[in-house]
Amino acid sequence: MPGAPASKAITVVASHAIATAAAMATNVLYANVPACGDYLPAPSASVCLSLFVMMATKKLNPPACAYAGMLVASNPGYEMMLLGPGMLGAFVLLAVQKIYFAAADLVVGKPKAGKAKKA
Repeated sequence: MPGAPASKAITVVASHAIATAAAMATNVLYANVPACGDYLPAPSASVCLSLFVMMATKKLNPPACAYAGMLVASNPGYEMMLLGPGMLGAFVLLAVQKIYFAAADLVVGKPKAGKAKKA
């Protein structure tokens, strides 16, 4: 679904950046305010925070929300959060998507603009 909002390049990259920022903010909050863990586990808080920001910015990508929770649960360190598998995975995903749809257009043929297919 190349036209879906969640599959647009800006949405994929922005949502993973939001998830990374949410995970880092959650780590800082829970490190400085230990009582937070009594009410809501840190991975859940990071998923909620990333989901809230993604919905507010209209850059919702559900796998990126899960990525925020995974980052907090695994706690790989801030350097790995910034450069880690999420952002790299987002760029690999976009590259594969572009290659796949370019190949599909070659095989199937791209529809001409202004002409609708008859059912």
